[in-house]
Amino acid sequence: MRATVSQRLIWAGIVGLGLSGMASNALAQPRRIERNVDRALASGADFEEPVAFDRIPDEARDAIDYERHREKVLATFRIRRSGADYIRATVKTPRSERVILVTAAGVLKNVEDVRPSEFRDYHEHQDAWYRDYDDRMIATQRFYVHEAEGVTATVDHPERVEWDRCPGRVRVTMMRESDGEKIDYIIRYRDHGEVIYQVNIPDGGNKHHLLQIRPDGSIFNEGEYTPAGQVHGGDWRAHTIGFDDLPPRVRETLDRVAPHARIPLVQVARRHDRDIFSVEIADRDGTRYLTLNQDGKAISDVSDKFEITRPR
Repeated sequence: MRATVSQRLIWAGIVGLGLSGMASNALAQPRRIERNVDRALASGADFEEPVAFDRIPDEARDAIDYERHREKVLATFRIRRSGADYIRATVKTPRSERVILVTAAGVLKNVEDVRPSEFRDYHEHQDAWYRDYDDRMIATQRFYVHEAEGVTATVDHPERVEWDRCPGRVRVTMMRESDGEKIDYIIRYRDHGEVIYQVNIPDGGNKHHLLQIRPDGSIFNEGEYTPAGQVHGGDWRAHTIGFDDLPPRVRETLDRVAPHARIPLVQVARRHDRDIFSVEIADRDGTRYLTLNQDGKAISDVSDKFEITRPR
C-alpha cells in the first residue's frame, strides 16, 4: 500500500534533514521501508521508497527541474521495476499536480498532469492512481522491448513494414511529421542495438524529409535531403509537455472528445512555423493518439490495436 501525500512529505523531510532525534514512532515506518528496500535490492525484486529531492541522482534531479518549471516538488520516489531504476516526482502546478517519471540517469520517460475531470478521484484514491500509473508505464516499456526483440533485419537488408504493423507511437510520430498524410512505404531494421523505423516524406520540390523513429515513437534522427545530399539538419525532436501546457483550444478539444480519459503523453513540435501536438489518450477502450494543430483541429486519429498487458 502506498503512503498518503502527507506521509510522503514527512518521510522526505526526515530523510533530507537527517533528524535523528525525531520520535521513534515517526521513524518506524521509514525504517521498515528501508529494510524492505534492502531486501528487495538483494533479491532483485521490485520496490519503491520515498526519497528526498536533494538525495536523488544529479542527472535525474536536473531532468525533473527542467520539467517542473520551478514549481514545488510535493514528493519524490525511487522505483525499481523489472530491473530498471526510476525516479517519480509529483509537482504542484497552478491548475493541478504533475507526475514526472525519469530514469536514474535522467532520461525523461513520462510527464502526466492530473486533469481537472479526474482531480477529485485522484485525491480520494491516490494509491490506486499511482498503482495504475506505474503499471501502465511498466507495461508500455515491456511492450516496446518485446516489439524490438523480434527484429532481425539490418541496415544493409531492411524489411518493409505495413502501416498497421507499426506501433501506435511510431505511427503518430509519422503523422505529426507528415502533417496528417498517411505514409505508404516504411522500412525497419536494427542498427547498433537500436530498432529503427524509417520513412522518406516528400517536402516540396525535389526535397525529402528523412525520418528515423524508435519503437516508442521518439526520433532517432531526421533531416531534409535532395538528390545532392542533406540540405537541413539540426534538432527537430518533439518536446514532452504536460496537459496544462497545451493551448486552451487544444485542451478544449480533448475535454470534448475524451473528457474522462487519462492523458499519459503529450508532445509538441514546431513544423512549418506552427506547433503540432501529439496526444496519447488512455481509457477502457485502449490507446488512442490524436495529432492536433494549435487551433485544436485534429489532423490525424490513430488507435493502437496492440494489446498491452499490464502486470498483475
